[in-house]
Amino acid sequence: MLLTGPDWVVSGALEAIKDTWEVSAPEWADEDHWMRFCGFEIRRLPQGGLALGQPSYVQDLLNKHEVSGFESHPCGKIPEGEDEIFSVEDLRTAQGYVGELQWLQGRTRPDLCYAISIMSRLLHRKPRTVTSMAKHALKYLHRAKDFALWYTPCKAEDWGENNVLHLQRSMHRLEVYCDSSFGLEHEGGRSVQGTLIEWAGSPIQWSSSRQPFVAASTGEAELLGYSEGHQQGLSIGAILNTLEIKPTYVLYGDCKSALSLASTDSGPWRTRHLRLRAHKLREALRLHSPDPTQEPEWSARHLSGIDLVADGMTKPLLGASFLRFAKRLSLHGSWLNNLEDGATCLKKCNPSNPPFVDDADEGVGIGSWLHLVHF
Repeated sequence: MLLTGPDWVVSGALEAIKDTWEVSAPEWADEDHWMRFCGFEIRRLPQGGLALGQPSYVQDLLNKHEVSGFESHPCGKIPEGEDEIFSVEDLRTAQGYVGELQWLQGRTRPDLCYAISIMSRLLHRKPRTVTSMAKHALKYLHRAKDFALWYTPCKAEDWGENNVLHLQRSMHRLEVYCDSSFGLEHEGGRSVQGTLIEWAGSPIQWSSSRQPFVAASTGEAELLGYSEGHQQGLSIGAILNTLEIKPTYVLYGDCKSALSLASTDSGPWRTRHLRLRAHKLREALRLHSPDPTQEPEWSARHLSGIDLVADGMTKPLLGASFLRFAKRLSLHGSWLNNLEDGATCLKKCNPSNPPFVDDADEGVGIGSWLHLVHF
């Protein structure tokens, strides 16, 4: 069982549980060591907030496969050409690698999302190539084995990195970032869509997938991705509703034509089929409260591709582009923190100037006052 909340609440609940059942000695999350729970490893941050990672699992993988080299990005060369002729053993080996990496990616490592996604799709066509790609990803993990997601309190006047966001972040807003790569040859002409959902500037859901059919244009591919992002956003919103938080949503994309199709009814007949495809999303974007001062539940905004974090969910990024993507995901680790990238900077908190928590949120910043214990 995992308990979280203010210290006095956690302590009181723990005592009540102890009076009812026999439990093991409680383990508290602190700044000095990782606390394990259901495959996650949790540690408190000195400046407030929580770090979520799986460093022990990564080290176990590295030891198991005797990884010795290093790579600076998780996705190697994507193969073109015909399918392989392979044995059952080739397939089982590739499945083992992908399963091990998927356990990591789906929990704490969104930087691996695209790499594991493409490996999964190639698994039954080119298993030997997938094994080679997995070994490349393991060498990347060898360099980035201590990466962890940081969840810090929601800050005042937070408009994202370089102030590019159209709406200010808050504990009552979910940001849904969507992107698509159109008509890829190694995907049989289909497009790949990626979605990242952030709450108070930290990722809480991410995905990368191939679209189910061939899109006829970039606008159609992006529109399909926006519709998928809309559905994923609603699923996360339903969880927040159980916590008595009613969020609003802002969808960010880099295709102006697709955003226009999703937001308006007007347009030529040749785009009517696209407007029909995005009917549910357009209906959500058009709903407004009778109170003009109340913020609409859903809105859509344009971001340039370089500022759209979901870009890294649809294609392999290299060099400075990948470093910027990893930092933008709120990932922190010794290798990443020591790098100097002129284009971006890490989010840092000065202990003498702690993160701001809006009184209106009653201190509900992520990790602002949380104490975690499990037993």
